[in-house]
Amino acid sequence: MPRLIYADEFRKRIDHYPPDIRDIAKKELRYTPTIDAVEVVRCRECKHYQFANERAFGMPVKRCEITGFEDVDDEDFCSRGEEETDAGIHY
Repeated sequence: MPRLIYADEFRKRIDHYPPDIRDIAKKELRYTPTIDAVEVVRCRECKHYQFANERAFGMPVKRCEITGFEDVDDEDFCSRGEEETDAGIHY
């Protein structure tokens, strides 16, 4: 399974290596394929994630105010997620 890295951070770290190793690493990094990926905001960190007043089986229902989906899981995410400025208030 592919593993994403922060290539810019990697370049900064290898600047401290001996020149021959640094040059090889930078060349390899330049020709390494990239993955088309985007950062996501998990529902638990999103400002549109809220607890609904209704209760299902005695438990509060978690809802997304944008999509209207109910029973949203903390680990869910979508393309419309916006990070909560006060992260962690939903825990």
